Amino acid sequence: MTKEIQFNLFEDQRGKLFYDNDFNMADIKRLYIIQPGENKTLRGWQGHQLERKWFFCARGRYEVFVVTVTDFKNPDLEMEPNIFVLDAAQPKLLCIDKRSATAFRPLENDSSLMVFSDMTVEESKKDDYRFNIDTWKIN
Repeated sequence: MTKEIQFNLFEDQRGKLFYDNDFNMADIKRLYIIQPGENKTLRGWQGHQLERKWFFCARGRYEVFVVTVTDFKNPDLEMEPNIFVLDAAQPKLLCIDKRSATAFRPLENDSSLMVFSDMTVEESKKDDYRFNIDTWKIN
């Protein structure tokens, strides 16, 4: 199940501190950052049966689309994607569970999306399913 973790805020004269002291990062094996610059092209669909991911918008804003996939060889094309907006000004972590496919696009120029994974690159390549960008409709 995909879920959002809202960050807490502490603010004083020094500025703001956003945090979540309960998030356990023990399962995370790697991270990467996507910075498309001025290109607001939709990226996706990519799915994983076993891999879990966490998305965090470090700069700008992103729109993230998520579908649950029960059959990776014959996916349900009628699934309606869940839509999430990640905004660096209102930090939250989007937790993508296994058996999901995602697509995403920046909503602002120079946005930056951090992606955390519970698999190594080698493990992830064995669990990688790519679908045509038109597989699930995005309005």
